[in-house]
Order: sequence, then structure tokens, then C-alpha cells
Amino acid sequence: MSEPPLPPLPHPVNLPRLLTSRYSNRVLQMIPPDITGPPSLLAKQTIIHAFSPRIAVLESSNVTDFAKAYGFDSFLSFLTYFEQALADQDFGSPAIHGSPSRILVHFVPQIDVQIASQKMDPSKTAVDLALSSTSSLTSSLHSSAYGFPELYDQSTYNLTLENHIKDVDSALEKTQFFIDAAKDGYKPSQTTQGKSDAEKLQSSIYLAMLTKALSSNTVVPFESFNHPIINLLAVTSDEDIRHVQETYFNWKKQTEALPTWVDPQSALTVFLILVNSDKPEELQKGLQMQEHLRVNLGEKGIVFPVSFKRDDEQPAVTLYSSESAFSPKTVKIPKKVFESFNIQLQDLLYKFLIPFMQRKIRVWNEQVIAPRKSITGRLLNAGKLWSGSSSRRSFFSFGGSSGNTTTNEPDELPDTAYNPSKGYYNSTAPNVIIRRLADWYFMLRDYKNAYSTYDMLKKDFMNDRAYSYLSSVQEFMIVSLLMGASGKINPLENLAVPRTNGITRKIITDVITPLLDSSFYSYLSRCNLKTYTIRLTLLVAELFFILGQSAAYCDRSDVSTYFLNPEAYFIESQKLFKKLIDSNLVDDTSCAILMERLSYIYRCYGKPAGDLSISQPRQPSYYEEDNADKLKMPPITTFGLFRSRKSILWMLMASKRLDPLVNSTQVALLVWCIDEQLHGQSEINDDSSLVWPYRDESVLHELKVALGNA
Repeated sequence: MSEPPLPPLPHPVNLPRLLTSRYSNRVLQMIPPDITGPPSLLAKQTIIHAFSPRIAVLESSNVTDFAKAYGFDSFLSFLTYFEQALADQDFGSPAIHGSPSRILVHFVPQIDVQIASQKMDPSKTAVDLALSSTSSLTSSLHSSAYGFPELYDQSTYNLTLENHIKDVDSALEKTQFFIDAAKDGYKPSQTTQGKSDAEKLQSSIYLAMLTKALSSNTVVPFESFNHPIINLLAVTSDEDIRHVQETYFNWKKQTEALPTWVDPQSALTVFLILVNSDKPEELQKGLQMQEHLRVNLGEKGIVFPVSFKRDDEQPAVTLYSSESAFSPKTVKIPKKVFESFNIQLQDLLYKFLIPFMQRKIRVWNEQVIAPRKSITGRLLNAGKLWSGSSSRRSFFSFGGSSGNTTTNEPDELPDTAYNPSKGYYNSTAPNVIIRRLADWYFMLRDYKNAYSTYDMLKKDFMNDRAYSYLSSVQEFMIVSLLMGASGKINPLENLAVPRTNGITRKIITDVITPLLDSSFYSYLSRCNLKTYTIRLTLLVAELFFILGQSAAYCDRSDVSTYFLNPEAYFIESQKLFKKLIDSNLVDDTSCAILMERLSYIYRCYGKPAGDLSISQPRQPSYYEEDNADKLKMPPITTFGLFRSRKSILWMLMASKRLDPLVNSTQVALLVWCIDEQLHGQSEINDDSSLVWPYRDESVLHELKVALGNA
């Protein structure tokens, strides 16, 4: 008699938005989730979102009141909820002719507000101050030798990650899967109800760590990813036009007071004019305001009719505040309002943002890149080493005072030269414009042009000893190479671009490894930027894993000729994860998560080919007889494909680092996974070979004893 079905989950499982979107469902159908981590394609989506264009928002009090009527603190927070609505797509494909088919954005405060908040934050010192390398502020734990701010405060980051794990543990303990596992002493059982939810919950931990390590609004001189590309000024049609003009001119004055390494002229200004659709006469006012702004201020405007009155009886749409948060804040707004805003935002992105970026790219190519690549430009560039305009000592500057010939004083430097006392270039310097051009290529996912543009800067930054600029350029040269290669392999379509150059062993040895070592050393030792060092290592390690897993799930007939074997990419990824663990740059919790990621990479060996072989059991021969003393041979088709023992080893190390007395739920789940892997993937299915992991002095036995006492 069959057993009655198990009751449904006592509580619904609340999963992060990134694990419940349409794109994630496609990924998880092809690559099942795992206790030790998410598929690499979900991590790739997180990486693309982290380096998306920024749109700075300035709102009037009337617009703020409109947002509050729908339950938001401000219009900026209202727009941030639409980031997740845009993210429910596949953004892995590279740009075609410099134009991406889909694009993500981040809505942020105005850049002057961000810089002011960095000055107030003790963990982010002000970069526009003339800090020398001997300044007292250089001893700050969270600042570099020139006062450059870190991406985030590591103590806050660690606390946020620990809180996320606590939320996951609370949800795990309510799943039927974990309840059954606890009853069985965390031993493998036939019950799998709720296992998928448990695996997704666990996967959210690594995605949260990756998101927080990459996503930051910190504004620095040597990168322009966080510099806004569009300044969105939100007003309403019923506002006095003189008040709107006054607000505009006051904002212009504030941008003029920005540090010299910020270029406010490189951003597009767009007015968003909200029109109350409940009042038909307001539409004419909005059109008149749009025309007035165009004629008198020379700025573009978007007229947007929307209902200012909230109607809860209309069909609603749920918006999520964060794709990686375990319990994201949700707000329901009328479906009609959502669709209207979504259409207007699409117009803002594809009719304003992308065309503006493409126009600026063409202008910068004509004004900066083309002269630089010409013969005259190359001669002038080479002559910098021998002229007095360089910040380094000139070859012909002998005979004077040695103190005056080593470096020029800051007030004697031209505007385009590197200022060694402050550690940055002015925004008008050609090298800064070229760096901004490369970053814009990268955000548009034109990785080929991004790499070649980054490469143009490396020598100049090295000659000027601008090590923060040099480290960042080298980092994104690597990322551009790996992102471009991963975009040519799409496992969701089982398609690899034919006859394309992938990441070969020579590229890894001659290009990626030297750049990585140099950038790692410069970030950590020369610039004292620990969070940037973490970002570099984690980002490149994950991109290598993305390449390996994507190649493994694509048709090998197309991939094998132009790309390395997936195992080669797995090995490179493992090296970098181990390097980050050994560097002691992260705390024990983050270190344990990295160890789980290593375990997941080892679990991916032999997949999906090995899984297909296992799913087809060998038919017994007619001549075979049951004999307990007969030597059992492992399955030849899958023997040696897996790395189960190494995967188990890293799970054991992660469990030890987590401490079963502190994180008992996490350790219990890893112990269950270890038992399942020991019994389920034994190469000869012989329990006699599994005695050694369960001996009394083994780590696994100690963990089980600690869990029993927890």
C-alpha cells in the first residue's frame, strides 16, 4: 500500500526576484539549482546589471508628493522598482553594431549628492581634497593613499550578508525538505519534496554576496561607471515655469562646483514632465512647458500623462525593490500606471539614452581617438616622454635643482596632465575621455571596442604612475575579453557563434594572467583598495566559470574547435577563488561562501555528459550472476569525469569555517549534501568504501556531533 502524500509546505517560500523571473526559470530548467550555489548564467546576469548606465534623478516637491501617493518615499525610489521590471530578460548577448538589443539601467541620486554623502561617510574620504601620500587620513582603514573611497564598508557588507543568511535559515527550517532531513539525522532519504526550494534559497546567498561585492554607487576619478549618463529632472505640468527655470539654474550652479575630475557636460539633461491625466487641461500645459524648455533652455523634455489619484480597485502589479534581496520590499501599483511608466522608460532608454551614447562615442572617436591613432598623434604621444609637460622627470632636465626636476609643482602642471599630489587627472584630459569612451562601450556591451580602447590607455597610465587608473584599466581589459567570449556561447539556445575566436590557453597565459597579477598587486599594495581587489578576483573567477559551464552545455561540435575544454576554464576559476580565500581579504562567512562556490565548480565536472550517462543504466548481461565476492567495476562511461571527493572536501572546509554552533542550519544542509554525494555518486556503489569519512576522528563525524549538541 502506497504511503499518503506529504502535506504541502506549512509556509510559502519567499525567494529573491532573480530566482523567480522568467529568465531564471529558463536557466534552472537547463541547469538545475544546487545546495552549494546557483548556475553561472544567473551570476552573469548580476554582473551585467552591476555595470549598467546610471540615470541621476532630481525631483520637485510635487513629483515627490505623487510618488508618496503610491506608497514610495520619493520618485527616485519609485523608479528604482522599475529596474527589476527591466531585468526580467536575457541580457547575455553582446551588442550588434554597437547597439544592444536590451539594456539595464540604475537610477541614482544626483552626482553632487553622492559626492557629498561620500564626504560625510567616514569610510569614504573625499577624493577632491589635495591629499598627499603622507596625509593623516591615509591611515584610515577604508581609504587609499590618495583618499580614494572604497566600494563599500566591509563591516556593513559583512553584517548585511549575515542577516541575509539568517533570513535564508528561517525559510529553510520551514521547508518540508529540511524538516524531513532533520528527522532522519541529516541523512539522504527518498523524500525530495521542497528540495528545489531549499536549493534556490541556498543559491540566493552567493548571488547576494556577488551583487553586494559588485554593485556600488561610489564615485571615483579612475572609473566612470557610476558617473550618470542622463540627468533626469522630474517636474509636473502645473508647476510655475519660472520656478522650474530657477530650479534648473540652481542645479547648474551646483554642477559647476563639482570636483575637476567630474565632467557634467558629458551627461544628457532630460526633463520628465508628469501630467495629471485626470485633468485634460493639464496636457496642454505640459506640451507648452516642453516647448518652453526646448526654446529657452535648449533641453529636451518628455510629457508623461499619468493618474495622480491612486485607485486600489484597479488591477495591480507588484514591483520588487531588489532582485538579490531575500525578502524584497514589494509595492502594488495600478496596472495601467505600471504599463504607462514602463512604455515611457523604454522610450527614455531606446530613444534618448542609447542614441545619445552612440553620438558621444562617434564624437570622441573623431576628436580624440582618430588624431591619437594618426602618425602625428603617435609622434606627439611618444614625445611626451622627452618633453617638460610630463609629470615625470625630463631626460634633458639636468643641471638644475634635483628637488625641482623630479616632478613639477601642481600649479605648473597643464590641465591635461596627471596630478601626482592629488592622484587624478582633470576631466578634460584626453586619457579621461578615452577611459569614459571605453566604459561606455562596455556598458553598451560592445566588448571588442571596449578592450581595444582600454588597451590604448595602459601605457600612458604606466608612464604617469597613475596606479589606480592603471589597475582599473587592466581589470576591465580582462573582463571585456571574458564577457565578449562568454557572449558568443549561449547554452540556452545550445548555440555557439561559428568560427569565432575564444579564450585560448595562449591568451590566458600571455594576456589575462599578467594583467590580473599586475592589477591585483596595484590595487592592494599601491592603492590600498581592498574592496576593488575583491571585486577584481571575484569577477574574473566567476567569468571563467561562466565560460566553462556555458561551453559544457553547448554543442561540442561548435565549441571544441575555438574554445578550450570546460575543465580548463574551471581550473582557472578555481585558482582565483582559492587566491581570494588565501588573501584574507574577506571574513569567515564570505570565505565559507567562496568555499561552497568551489565545491559547486567541482560538482559541475562531467556535466551534462556524465548526468546523461548515469540516467541510462547499464543493462545486466545474461551471463552475470550475483556474487558477493566478485570484484565490482566502476561504470566505464562516467569513471573519472567527476570530482566528487574534492567537492566534498571543500564542503567540509566550508562547514568548519561556518561553525556548526553559530550557523547550525547552514552546516546541517551541507552535511546532508555531503552524505548524499557520498552515497549517491559512489563510483562502485559499495558502502564498504565509505567507511573512512565516518570514522570517529573524521571532520564529518565531528560536525554531526556538534549538530547534535547545537
